[in-house]
Amino acid sequence: MTPWLHPGRNVLSVVLVGRSCAVPFRLCIQQTGQPDWTLDEREFVPVPAPWRLWTHAIDLAEPALL
Repeated sequence: MTPWLHPGRNVLSVVLVGRSCAVPFRLCIQQTGQPDWTLDEREFVPVPAPWRLWTHAIDLAEPALL
């Protein structure tokens, strides 16, 4: 796991190129103490294009100061 999420707005964009496979692509994003976000190819609207685009904004609050 790579800790790339930071306080404020994070934008994740994923482009899947090629035909859908028998096993759909799935990506879970997690950060300790935060909700999980999931990209699940099964939720994509079928399109005739040979690619699928998923973009999601993730807002994280600033950590509390002690």
